[in-house]
Amino acid sequence: MANEFSIGNLCIKCAKSRYESYYRSFTINKQNPVLNKCCAFQRERFSSLSTQANISETTLNKVEKSLSKGNVVIKTKTSSFDNSKTLKRQSIRLDPSQLVHQSIPQEDLLENGYTHKNPPRLAYGLDRILHHPINIHMLKDSRSGVYNYDKILESIAPEYLERKVEREDEPLFITPYKDQQLSKLAEINEKRFISSTSSMTSVLSQLHFFISGFRQLNIAGSLFSKKFPLENCNFSQSAYFAATVILRKKDTTNGKHLISVDSDRSMDREIILSILGHSLESFLTDSESKAYTDSYHYSIIDDFLLRSQLDAYDPTLPNYGTFDLKTRAACAIRHDIAYIEKNDNYTGYQMNRIQGEYESLEREFFELIRTTLLKYSLQARIGKMDGIFVAYHNISNIFGFQYLPLEEIDYILHSYHNNQFKSVIEDRKRKLISVYGLEDYILNHERKEREIASKVADVEFKLSICTFRNILDLINEELPKRGYSHWKNCKVIMKAEPSSKLKSNTHLLNVIVLPLEDDYEDQPLRIKGLSDFDIKRELASIEHMTGEHLKSNADNIFGFKVSISHEYHLSRSSVLLPNFVSPSSQILPQKLKEFVKKQLYQDPYPSYLRTGRETPNFLHIDDVDTWQPKITIKLEEDKRYLITKYLQYSKEKIDALEAQSIVKETPDETDRDEIYTRIEKLWRSSGRKPLTTKSSKIGEDDKLASRFQHILRSYGKRGRNK
Repeated sequence: MANEFSIGNLCIKCAKSRYESYYRSFTINKQNPVLNKCCAFQRERFSSLSTQANISETTLNKVEKSLSKGNVVIKTKTSSFDNSKTLKRQSIRLDPSQLVHQSIPQEDLLENGYTHKNPPRLAYGLDRILHHPINIHMLKDSRSGVYNYDKILESIAPEYLERKVEREDEPLFITPYKDQQLSKLAEINEKRFISSTSSMTSVLSQLHFFISGFRQLNIAGSLFSKKFPLENCNFSQSAYFAATVILRKKDTTNGKHLISVDSDRSMDREIILSILGHSLESFLTDSESKAYTDSYHYSIIDDFLLRSQLDAYDPTLPNYGTFDLKTRAACAIRHDIAYIEKNDNYTGYQMNRIQGEYESLEREFFELIRTTLLKYSLQARIGKMDGIFVAYHNISNIFGFQYLPLEEIDYILHSYHNNQFKSVIEDRKRKLISVYGLEDYILNHERKEREIASKVADVEFKLSICTFRNILDLINEELPKRGYSHWKNCKVIMKAEPSSKLKSNTHLLNVIVLPLEDDYEDQPLRIKGLSDFDIKRELASIEHMTGEHLKSNADNIFGFKVSISHEYHLSRSSVLLPNFVSPSSQILPQKLKEFVKKQLYQDPYPSYLRTGRETPNFLHIDDVDTWQPKITIKLEEDKRYLITKYLQYSKEKIDALEAQSIVKETPDETDRDEIYTRIEKLWRSSGRKPLTTKSSKIGEDDKLASRFQHILRSYGKRGRNK
């Protein structure tokens, strides 16, 4: 039986039920049928729960005896450490003007023995796309069959799906902790934290949601056709998953310590797209650079030294001429990766047109915006890149390309405003036109929304770095107070929570800190060649290990609740007084001159910043420089709350990992019950009464692919049959 195997003393159903019990705030329900089926393991489960919650043996016995009476809520005790000197609450005014994000010059790298190589250039004439940005470029015209770019680009060779490293467990990139050059550079530049773009983007994404007040996406000025359905254009659910990083402390030659911020790989897995992405980056660049080693850009900001991998370069581009190269798989693959892998990494899903709800590059751009554009933008900003070059493919074939300059990405991510701020804009516009006249307003005073969006993105990045550094400082201060003076590894989970889900009026950033064993190693899930049964066993093992880490260190778990209040004002430099209000002008009487000055200098922001939940928006680019929010960091002492959130955030990721790894069945549309259900639904939609009260089989929906997956699989089969 699939559910009768064991991992230690933990079966699949027990692991699942224990996770559910964690999620329900340690409430154990006698009505839970899964719990009742696993009675043999109840004692072990309660023992682990009691250890995590610091519950005595006497209380444990009472809990077991009380099962017959209904629900039992297990409450945690206060930690035994002396917290008389621990932080309770701290308010910090953030001043982004004090932060400078600068690259380490090549000369400095060469002086310290670093070899530097320019990243490669695009091959096969693809550099033409760089100078026609935003537009989507088809590799081949579907009507005439004429290739717009070299035909060699169309087919993806099978060897590109194979790893280029000898060992299966060897990572595709060097983690910051193991990068000796990165550590040496940090020591030379006297920086305390090191990280890479791939490790930092999840944290910075959560800080974007937190600082921006969950700003929505703005695609009003993008290239979507009028018929494309845009009503659901907001971030996907996966974009909101909690950020999890491992802090690792390293000794330096000067007797001090470095802290490396590394991605947590324990709830991740390597998919075929990761391998293919590395191969295609080489394929799309010029042949002379095939043998190049990775090219890195190093930058410093605040107390951080950050490493960015540079994919491509073109001397005709602005700034440093570097840009990121992304290979973007079709939505039929990304939304159904387990199904694709089960079918030998093949799908017939095509992208043979620019516009259209399905099988179009427009659909792929839409999906990119909702899922990964924020991370792409952060990677480009950290590496001081000009933009992102995207190649759209379906594993077998490449269909098209697009170049997205960073300022265009900034506009999509950082320009949205609601109707409340729209009225502020309109009121200010009316005043300016009245004062300057329509022509002068258009020439000199019109709101420059794209420039403002890029400035907001730059300042928000600095605010995020500063906020994260303050959090890391507090973590580093708190750990020794809890008996971890010589800590080596520490897990940090961060997630922004919108105010609508809280009793508070303001958005909140939850930070959960869990000290780990000195020999802790995070290993990603490896499912190559495994059956569904074996995959479920591995997933249960991950759940078990998550509980074990919490079990071992739950008494020392701690965290913070971070809130933010925004403060900014109208900058005097954003106002240019007209000549007719000067003292020497005779056009207006003094009373009207004073009236004009008052209207121009009147600060419109206080009427907008009233609830503490507003998304920061600005009328003029100079006003962004006045943005100095205040963050309040409060030590969270409710251990039950921290454990519940820790397990909730972990469960979200494990559920997503399971969805990535286990294939859901395609509904059998020839099944008699399925046919009856469809026709009966059509019957009811025409206003007729239901013919039956027949319900679907219990648990059947959980095994079936979603409607969206069903649509994509159907298009894939159609393409395969062509």
